[in-house]
Amino acid sequence: MSWWPAAAWREMAAEMREAASLTNNCDMTRYGFLSTRYKDQRFAGNGANGCVVLAHDSLARNVEVAIKIAKQTGRLKMWKDECARARSIHEKACKIGGEAKALVERYIPTCLEVGGTNEAPYIVMHAASGQGINLRRPEVLGDRSAAVFAQIVGALAAMHGVGLSHNDLHDNNIVILDRMVEEQESPLVAFIDFGEVVPLNKGVYKGGYKMDENLLARVACKLARCPDSAVYPQNVENINVTERDARVHALFKCLKEEWSEEKDHSNISPDEQFFNSFREVIVEAWENQNWPPIEVQETKVLDLYHTEFIQANQPALHQLFPSASAGVCVPPRMTHEPPVEVIVATTPQRVTPETTRGESKQVKGQVETSASSTPQSTTTSVENQESTVVRGSMTPTEVARGVKQDITVVDGTTMPTADDMVRDEKADASARFPKIIKSLGNRQMVCGTLLPLMLLGPVVNGVAL
Repeated sequence: MSWWPAAAWREMAAEMREAASLTNNCDMTRYGFLSTRYKDQRFAGNGANGCVVLAHDSLARNVEVAIKIAKQTGRLKMWKDECARARSIHEKACKIGGEAKALVERYIPTCLEVGGTNEAPYIVMHAASGQGINLRRPEVLGDRSAAVFAQIVGALAAMHGVGLSHNDLHDNNIVILDRMVEEQESPLVAFIDFGEVVPLNKGVYKGGYKMDENLLARVACKLARCPDSAVYPQNVENINVTERDARVHALFKCLKEEWSEEKDHSNISPDEQFFNSFREVIVEAWENQNWPPIEVQETKVLDLYHTEFIQANQPALHQLFPSASAGVCVPPRMTHEPPVEVIVATTPQRVTPETTRGESKQVKGQVETSASSTPQSTTTSVENQESTVVRGSMTPTEVARGVKQDITVVDGTTMPTADDMVRDEKADASARFPKIIKSLGNRQMVCGTLLPLMLLGPVVNGVAL
């Protein structure tokens, strides 16, 4: 019987190893509550701190999202900070608008939600499923290389254009997306992982891949398959001016040959404007590494982005990561929504029938409604004219006479009468006459629009039409 305790210990140890393995591999049983909202969950990949699961958000038109879940506990605060940093890119772009917003919504996925507990935190981002650029080399070389490089310049311009530095642009954070938007379009690029994003003046300027501007020369050399004399390493290095200029010369010679129109690797050949601007980016990075700047407000990356070569090779700026889906910018008006002016002009107000037959309320400037009625709307074309309709309708005569009337209609009864109101206003009619004449034409247009709806019946099942 002595073997029972040993077997029990072995069984318990196996269970402990299994539990540890589940935790280390991002066991989804800790995140069962996510399945209510995020459907069709499927594993996408994992990193040092967590795993990524793709899913569809059932509360947002089934848009595809990426859910990052933790391998270890205690990450909630860190991920809240990462979410805030990611959202700050879109928030700044929204304030600037124009090109800055278009670039960010094309290249920069943002955080939609962060939550959970410290034991089981999660963060939800726009889905940017794909692989790091090194793992997709066969797809990005040759006739697509110039277009991919132009997108990388655009992505970095998106960051620097809103005054922010990424600070962690190694190959795995430059993603070649799985998705395609148009046939024959080059592979699409996006940046990910915004845990180290800071303002430009607090960015990393010590060289290597942590320094944003070093990215461009490094990937250009790889994409064009340049010789060793043009290679820019990923890690930090110290080179003098002579070595810097020799490497720039070797790189530009390679790019001129490989991205020539004659080879069909580029829509247009790189020109002097491109090379001058690219050189300024490389020199600026080298100078910032050797003489760290006190304050950086902008970089030369935007100048490079605006060159004819980059613009000609960059694919269309599709809105892959809209800010509105994250609640950052004001959502755009849906195509089926009528303009606000039409809603105001054609939708009568809903009123709770508080008055009884023979009773009336004189309302100055607005209709008295209960707290449950729909929000009131006004039109500038009709001054001081309010009509409340409850289970009845107004005759054309009453509408035509309603120039300066506040009318309450209950079960078809109108009080006071139009003649009484006209007599009461004779005293000041002369003073108001020019103003009335000015807006009379507009009143008739509005009444002409409202009248058919009222005659057909303004209320159905207690809801104003």
